[in-house]
Amino acid sequence: MKKLPWLSASLLFITYANFGWVLVQLDAPYWAWLTSIGAILLIAEALASPWSVIRALVSRGMASDTQTFWVAMLGSCLVIVCLTWIHISSHGLILVTAGTLVRLDAQRLAMKGWQAFLLLTIISLGGLALGWFSHTN
Repeated sequence: MKKLPWLSASLLFITYANFGWVLVQLDAPYWAWLTSIGAILLIAEALASPWSVIRALVSRGMASDTQTFWVAMLGSCLVIVCLTWIHISSHGLILVTAGTLVRLDAQRLAMKGWQAFLLLTIISLGGLALGWFSHTN
């Protein structure tokens, strides 16, 4: 228990509780909740995976000039969407940033990848559930 990164974990928990609260406030449909849970798992996996896997995926996507062009076009479209919906993308950026902070603390404590994944997933889902429960009661 002493090895847990309490400060960054608390920040991640509060961030996801706020996100759950916002989803309830917006009266989000069930598919938005399921998408959020899927995003939590994807973010946790992306942060807990070794960088060599991510580097291999990126290098595979940029193997030729044509693929690099399409990746650049897709990336620019994604940036336009994020800037257009800044009120939504800012929530996502805060969630990823808080998760990154926990991952850095887990890496500093020499946690294995699966341990960091479980830590990120449990804290994030717990915060999301607290946000939902605190608003509905």
